[in-house]
Amino acid sequence: MRAHRWAALGLFLFATACDGDMPPGGCRTGETDCDGTCVNTDSDARNCGGCGMACGAGEVCAAGACDAAGCSGGTTECDRACVDTDTDERHCGGCGMACA
Repeated sequence: MRAHRWAALGLFLFATACDGDMPPGGCRTGETDCDGTCVNTDSDARNCGGCGMACGAGEVCAAGACDAAGCSGGTTECDRACVDTDTDERHCGGCGMACA
């Protein structure tokens, strides 16, 4: 019985530690919940400026607006989004390289 309590406590602590910087019941700072998925509406081409506001073919999402001119200001195009690979958790140092 005692071993079960320790196992349950360990499982609880592990599960709560996996939340990282996620606030209870929500998305990380700078992200919006769009139909159950946390997205950055400043850079997500499928939710540019708001949920469900998709950019057209050949456009990227930069600062919450669709732009056909491409990325600027030290940002890199990753999956039709302009991101700062120095600070973006999903593109850490390069496109598709999630931070560890």
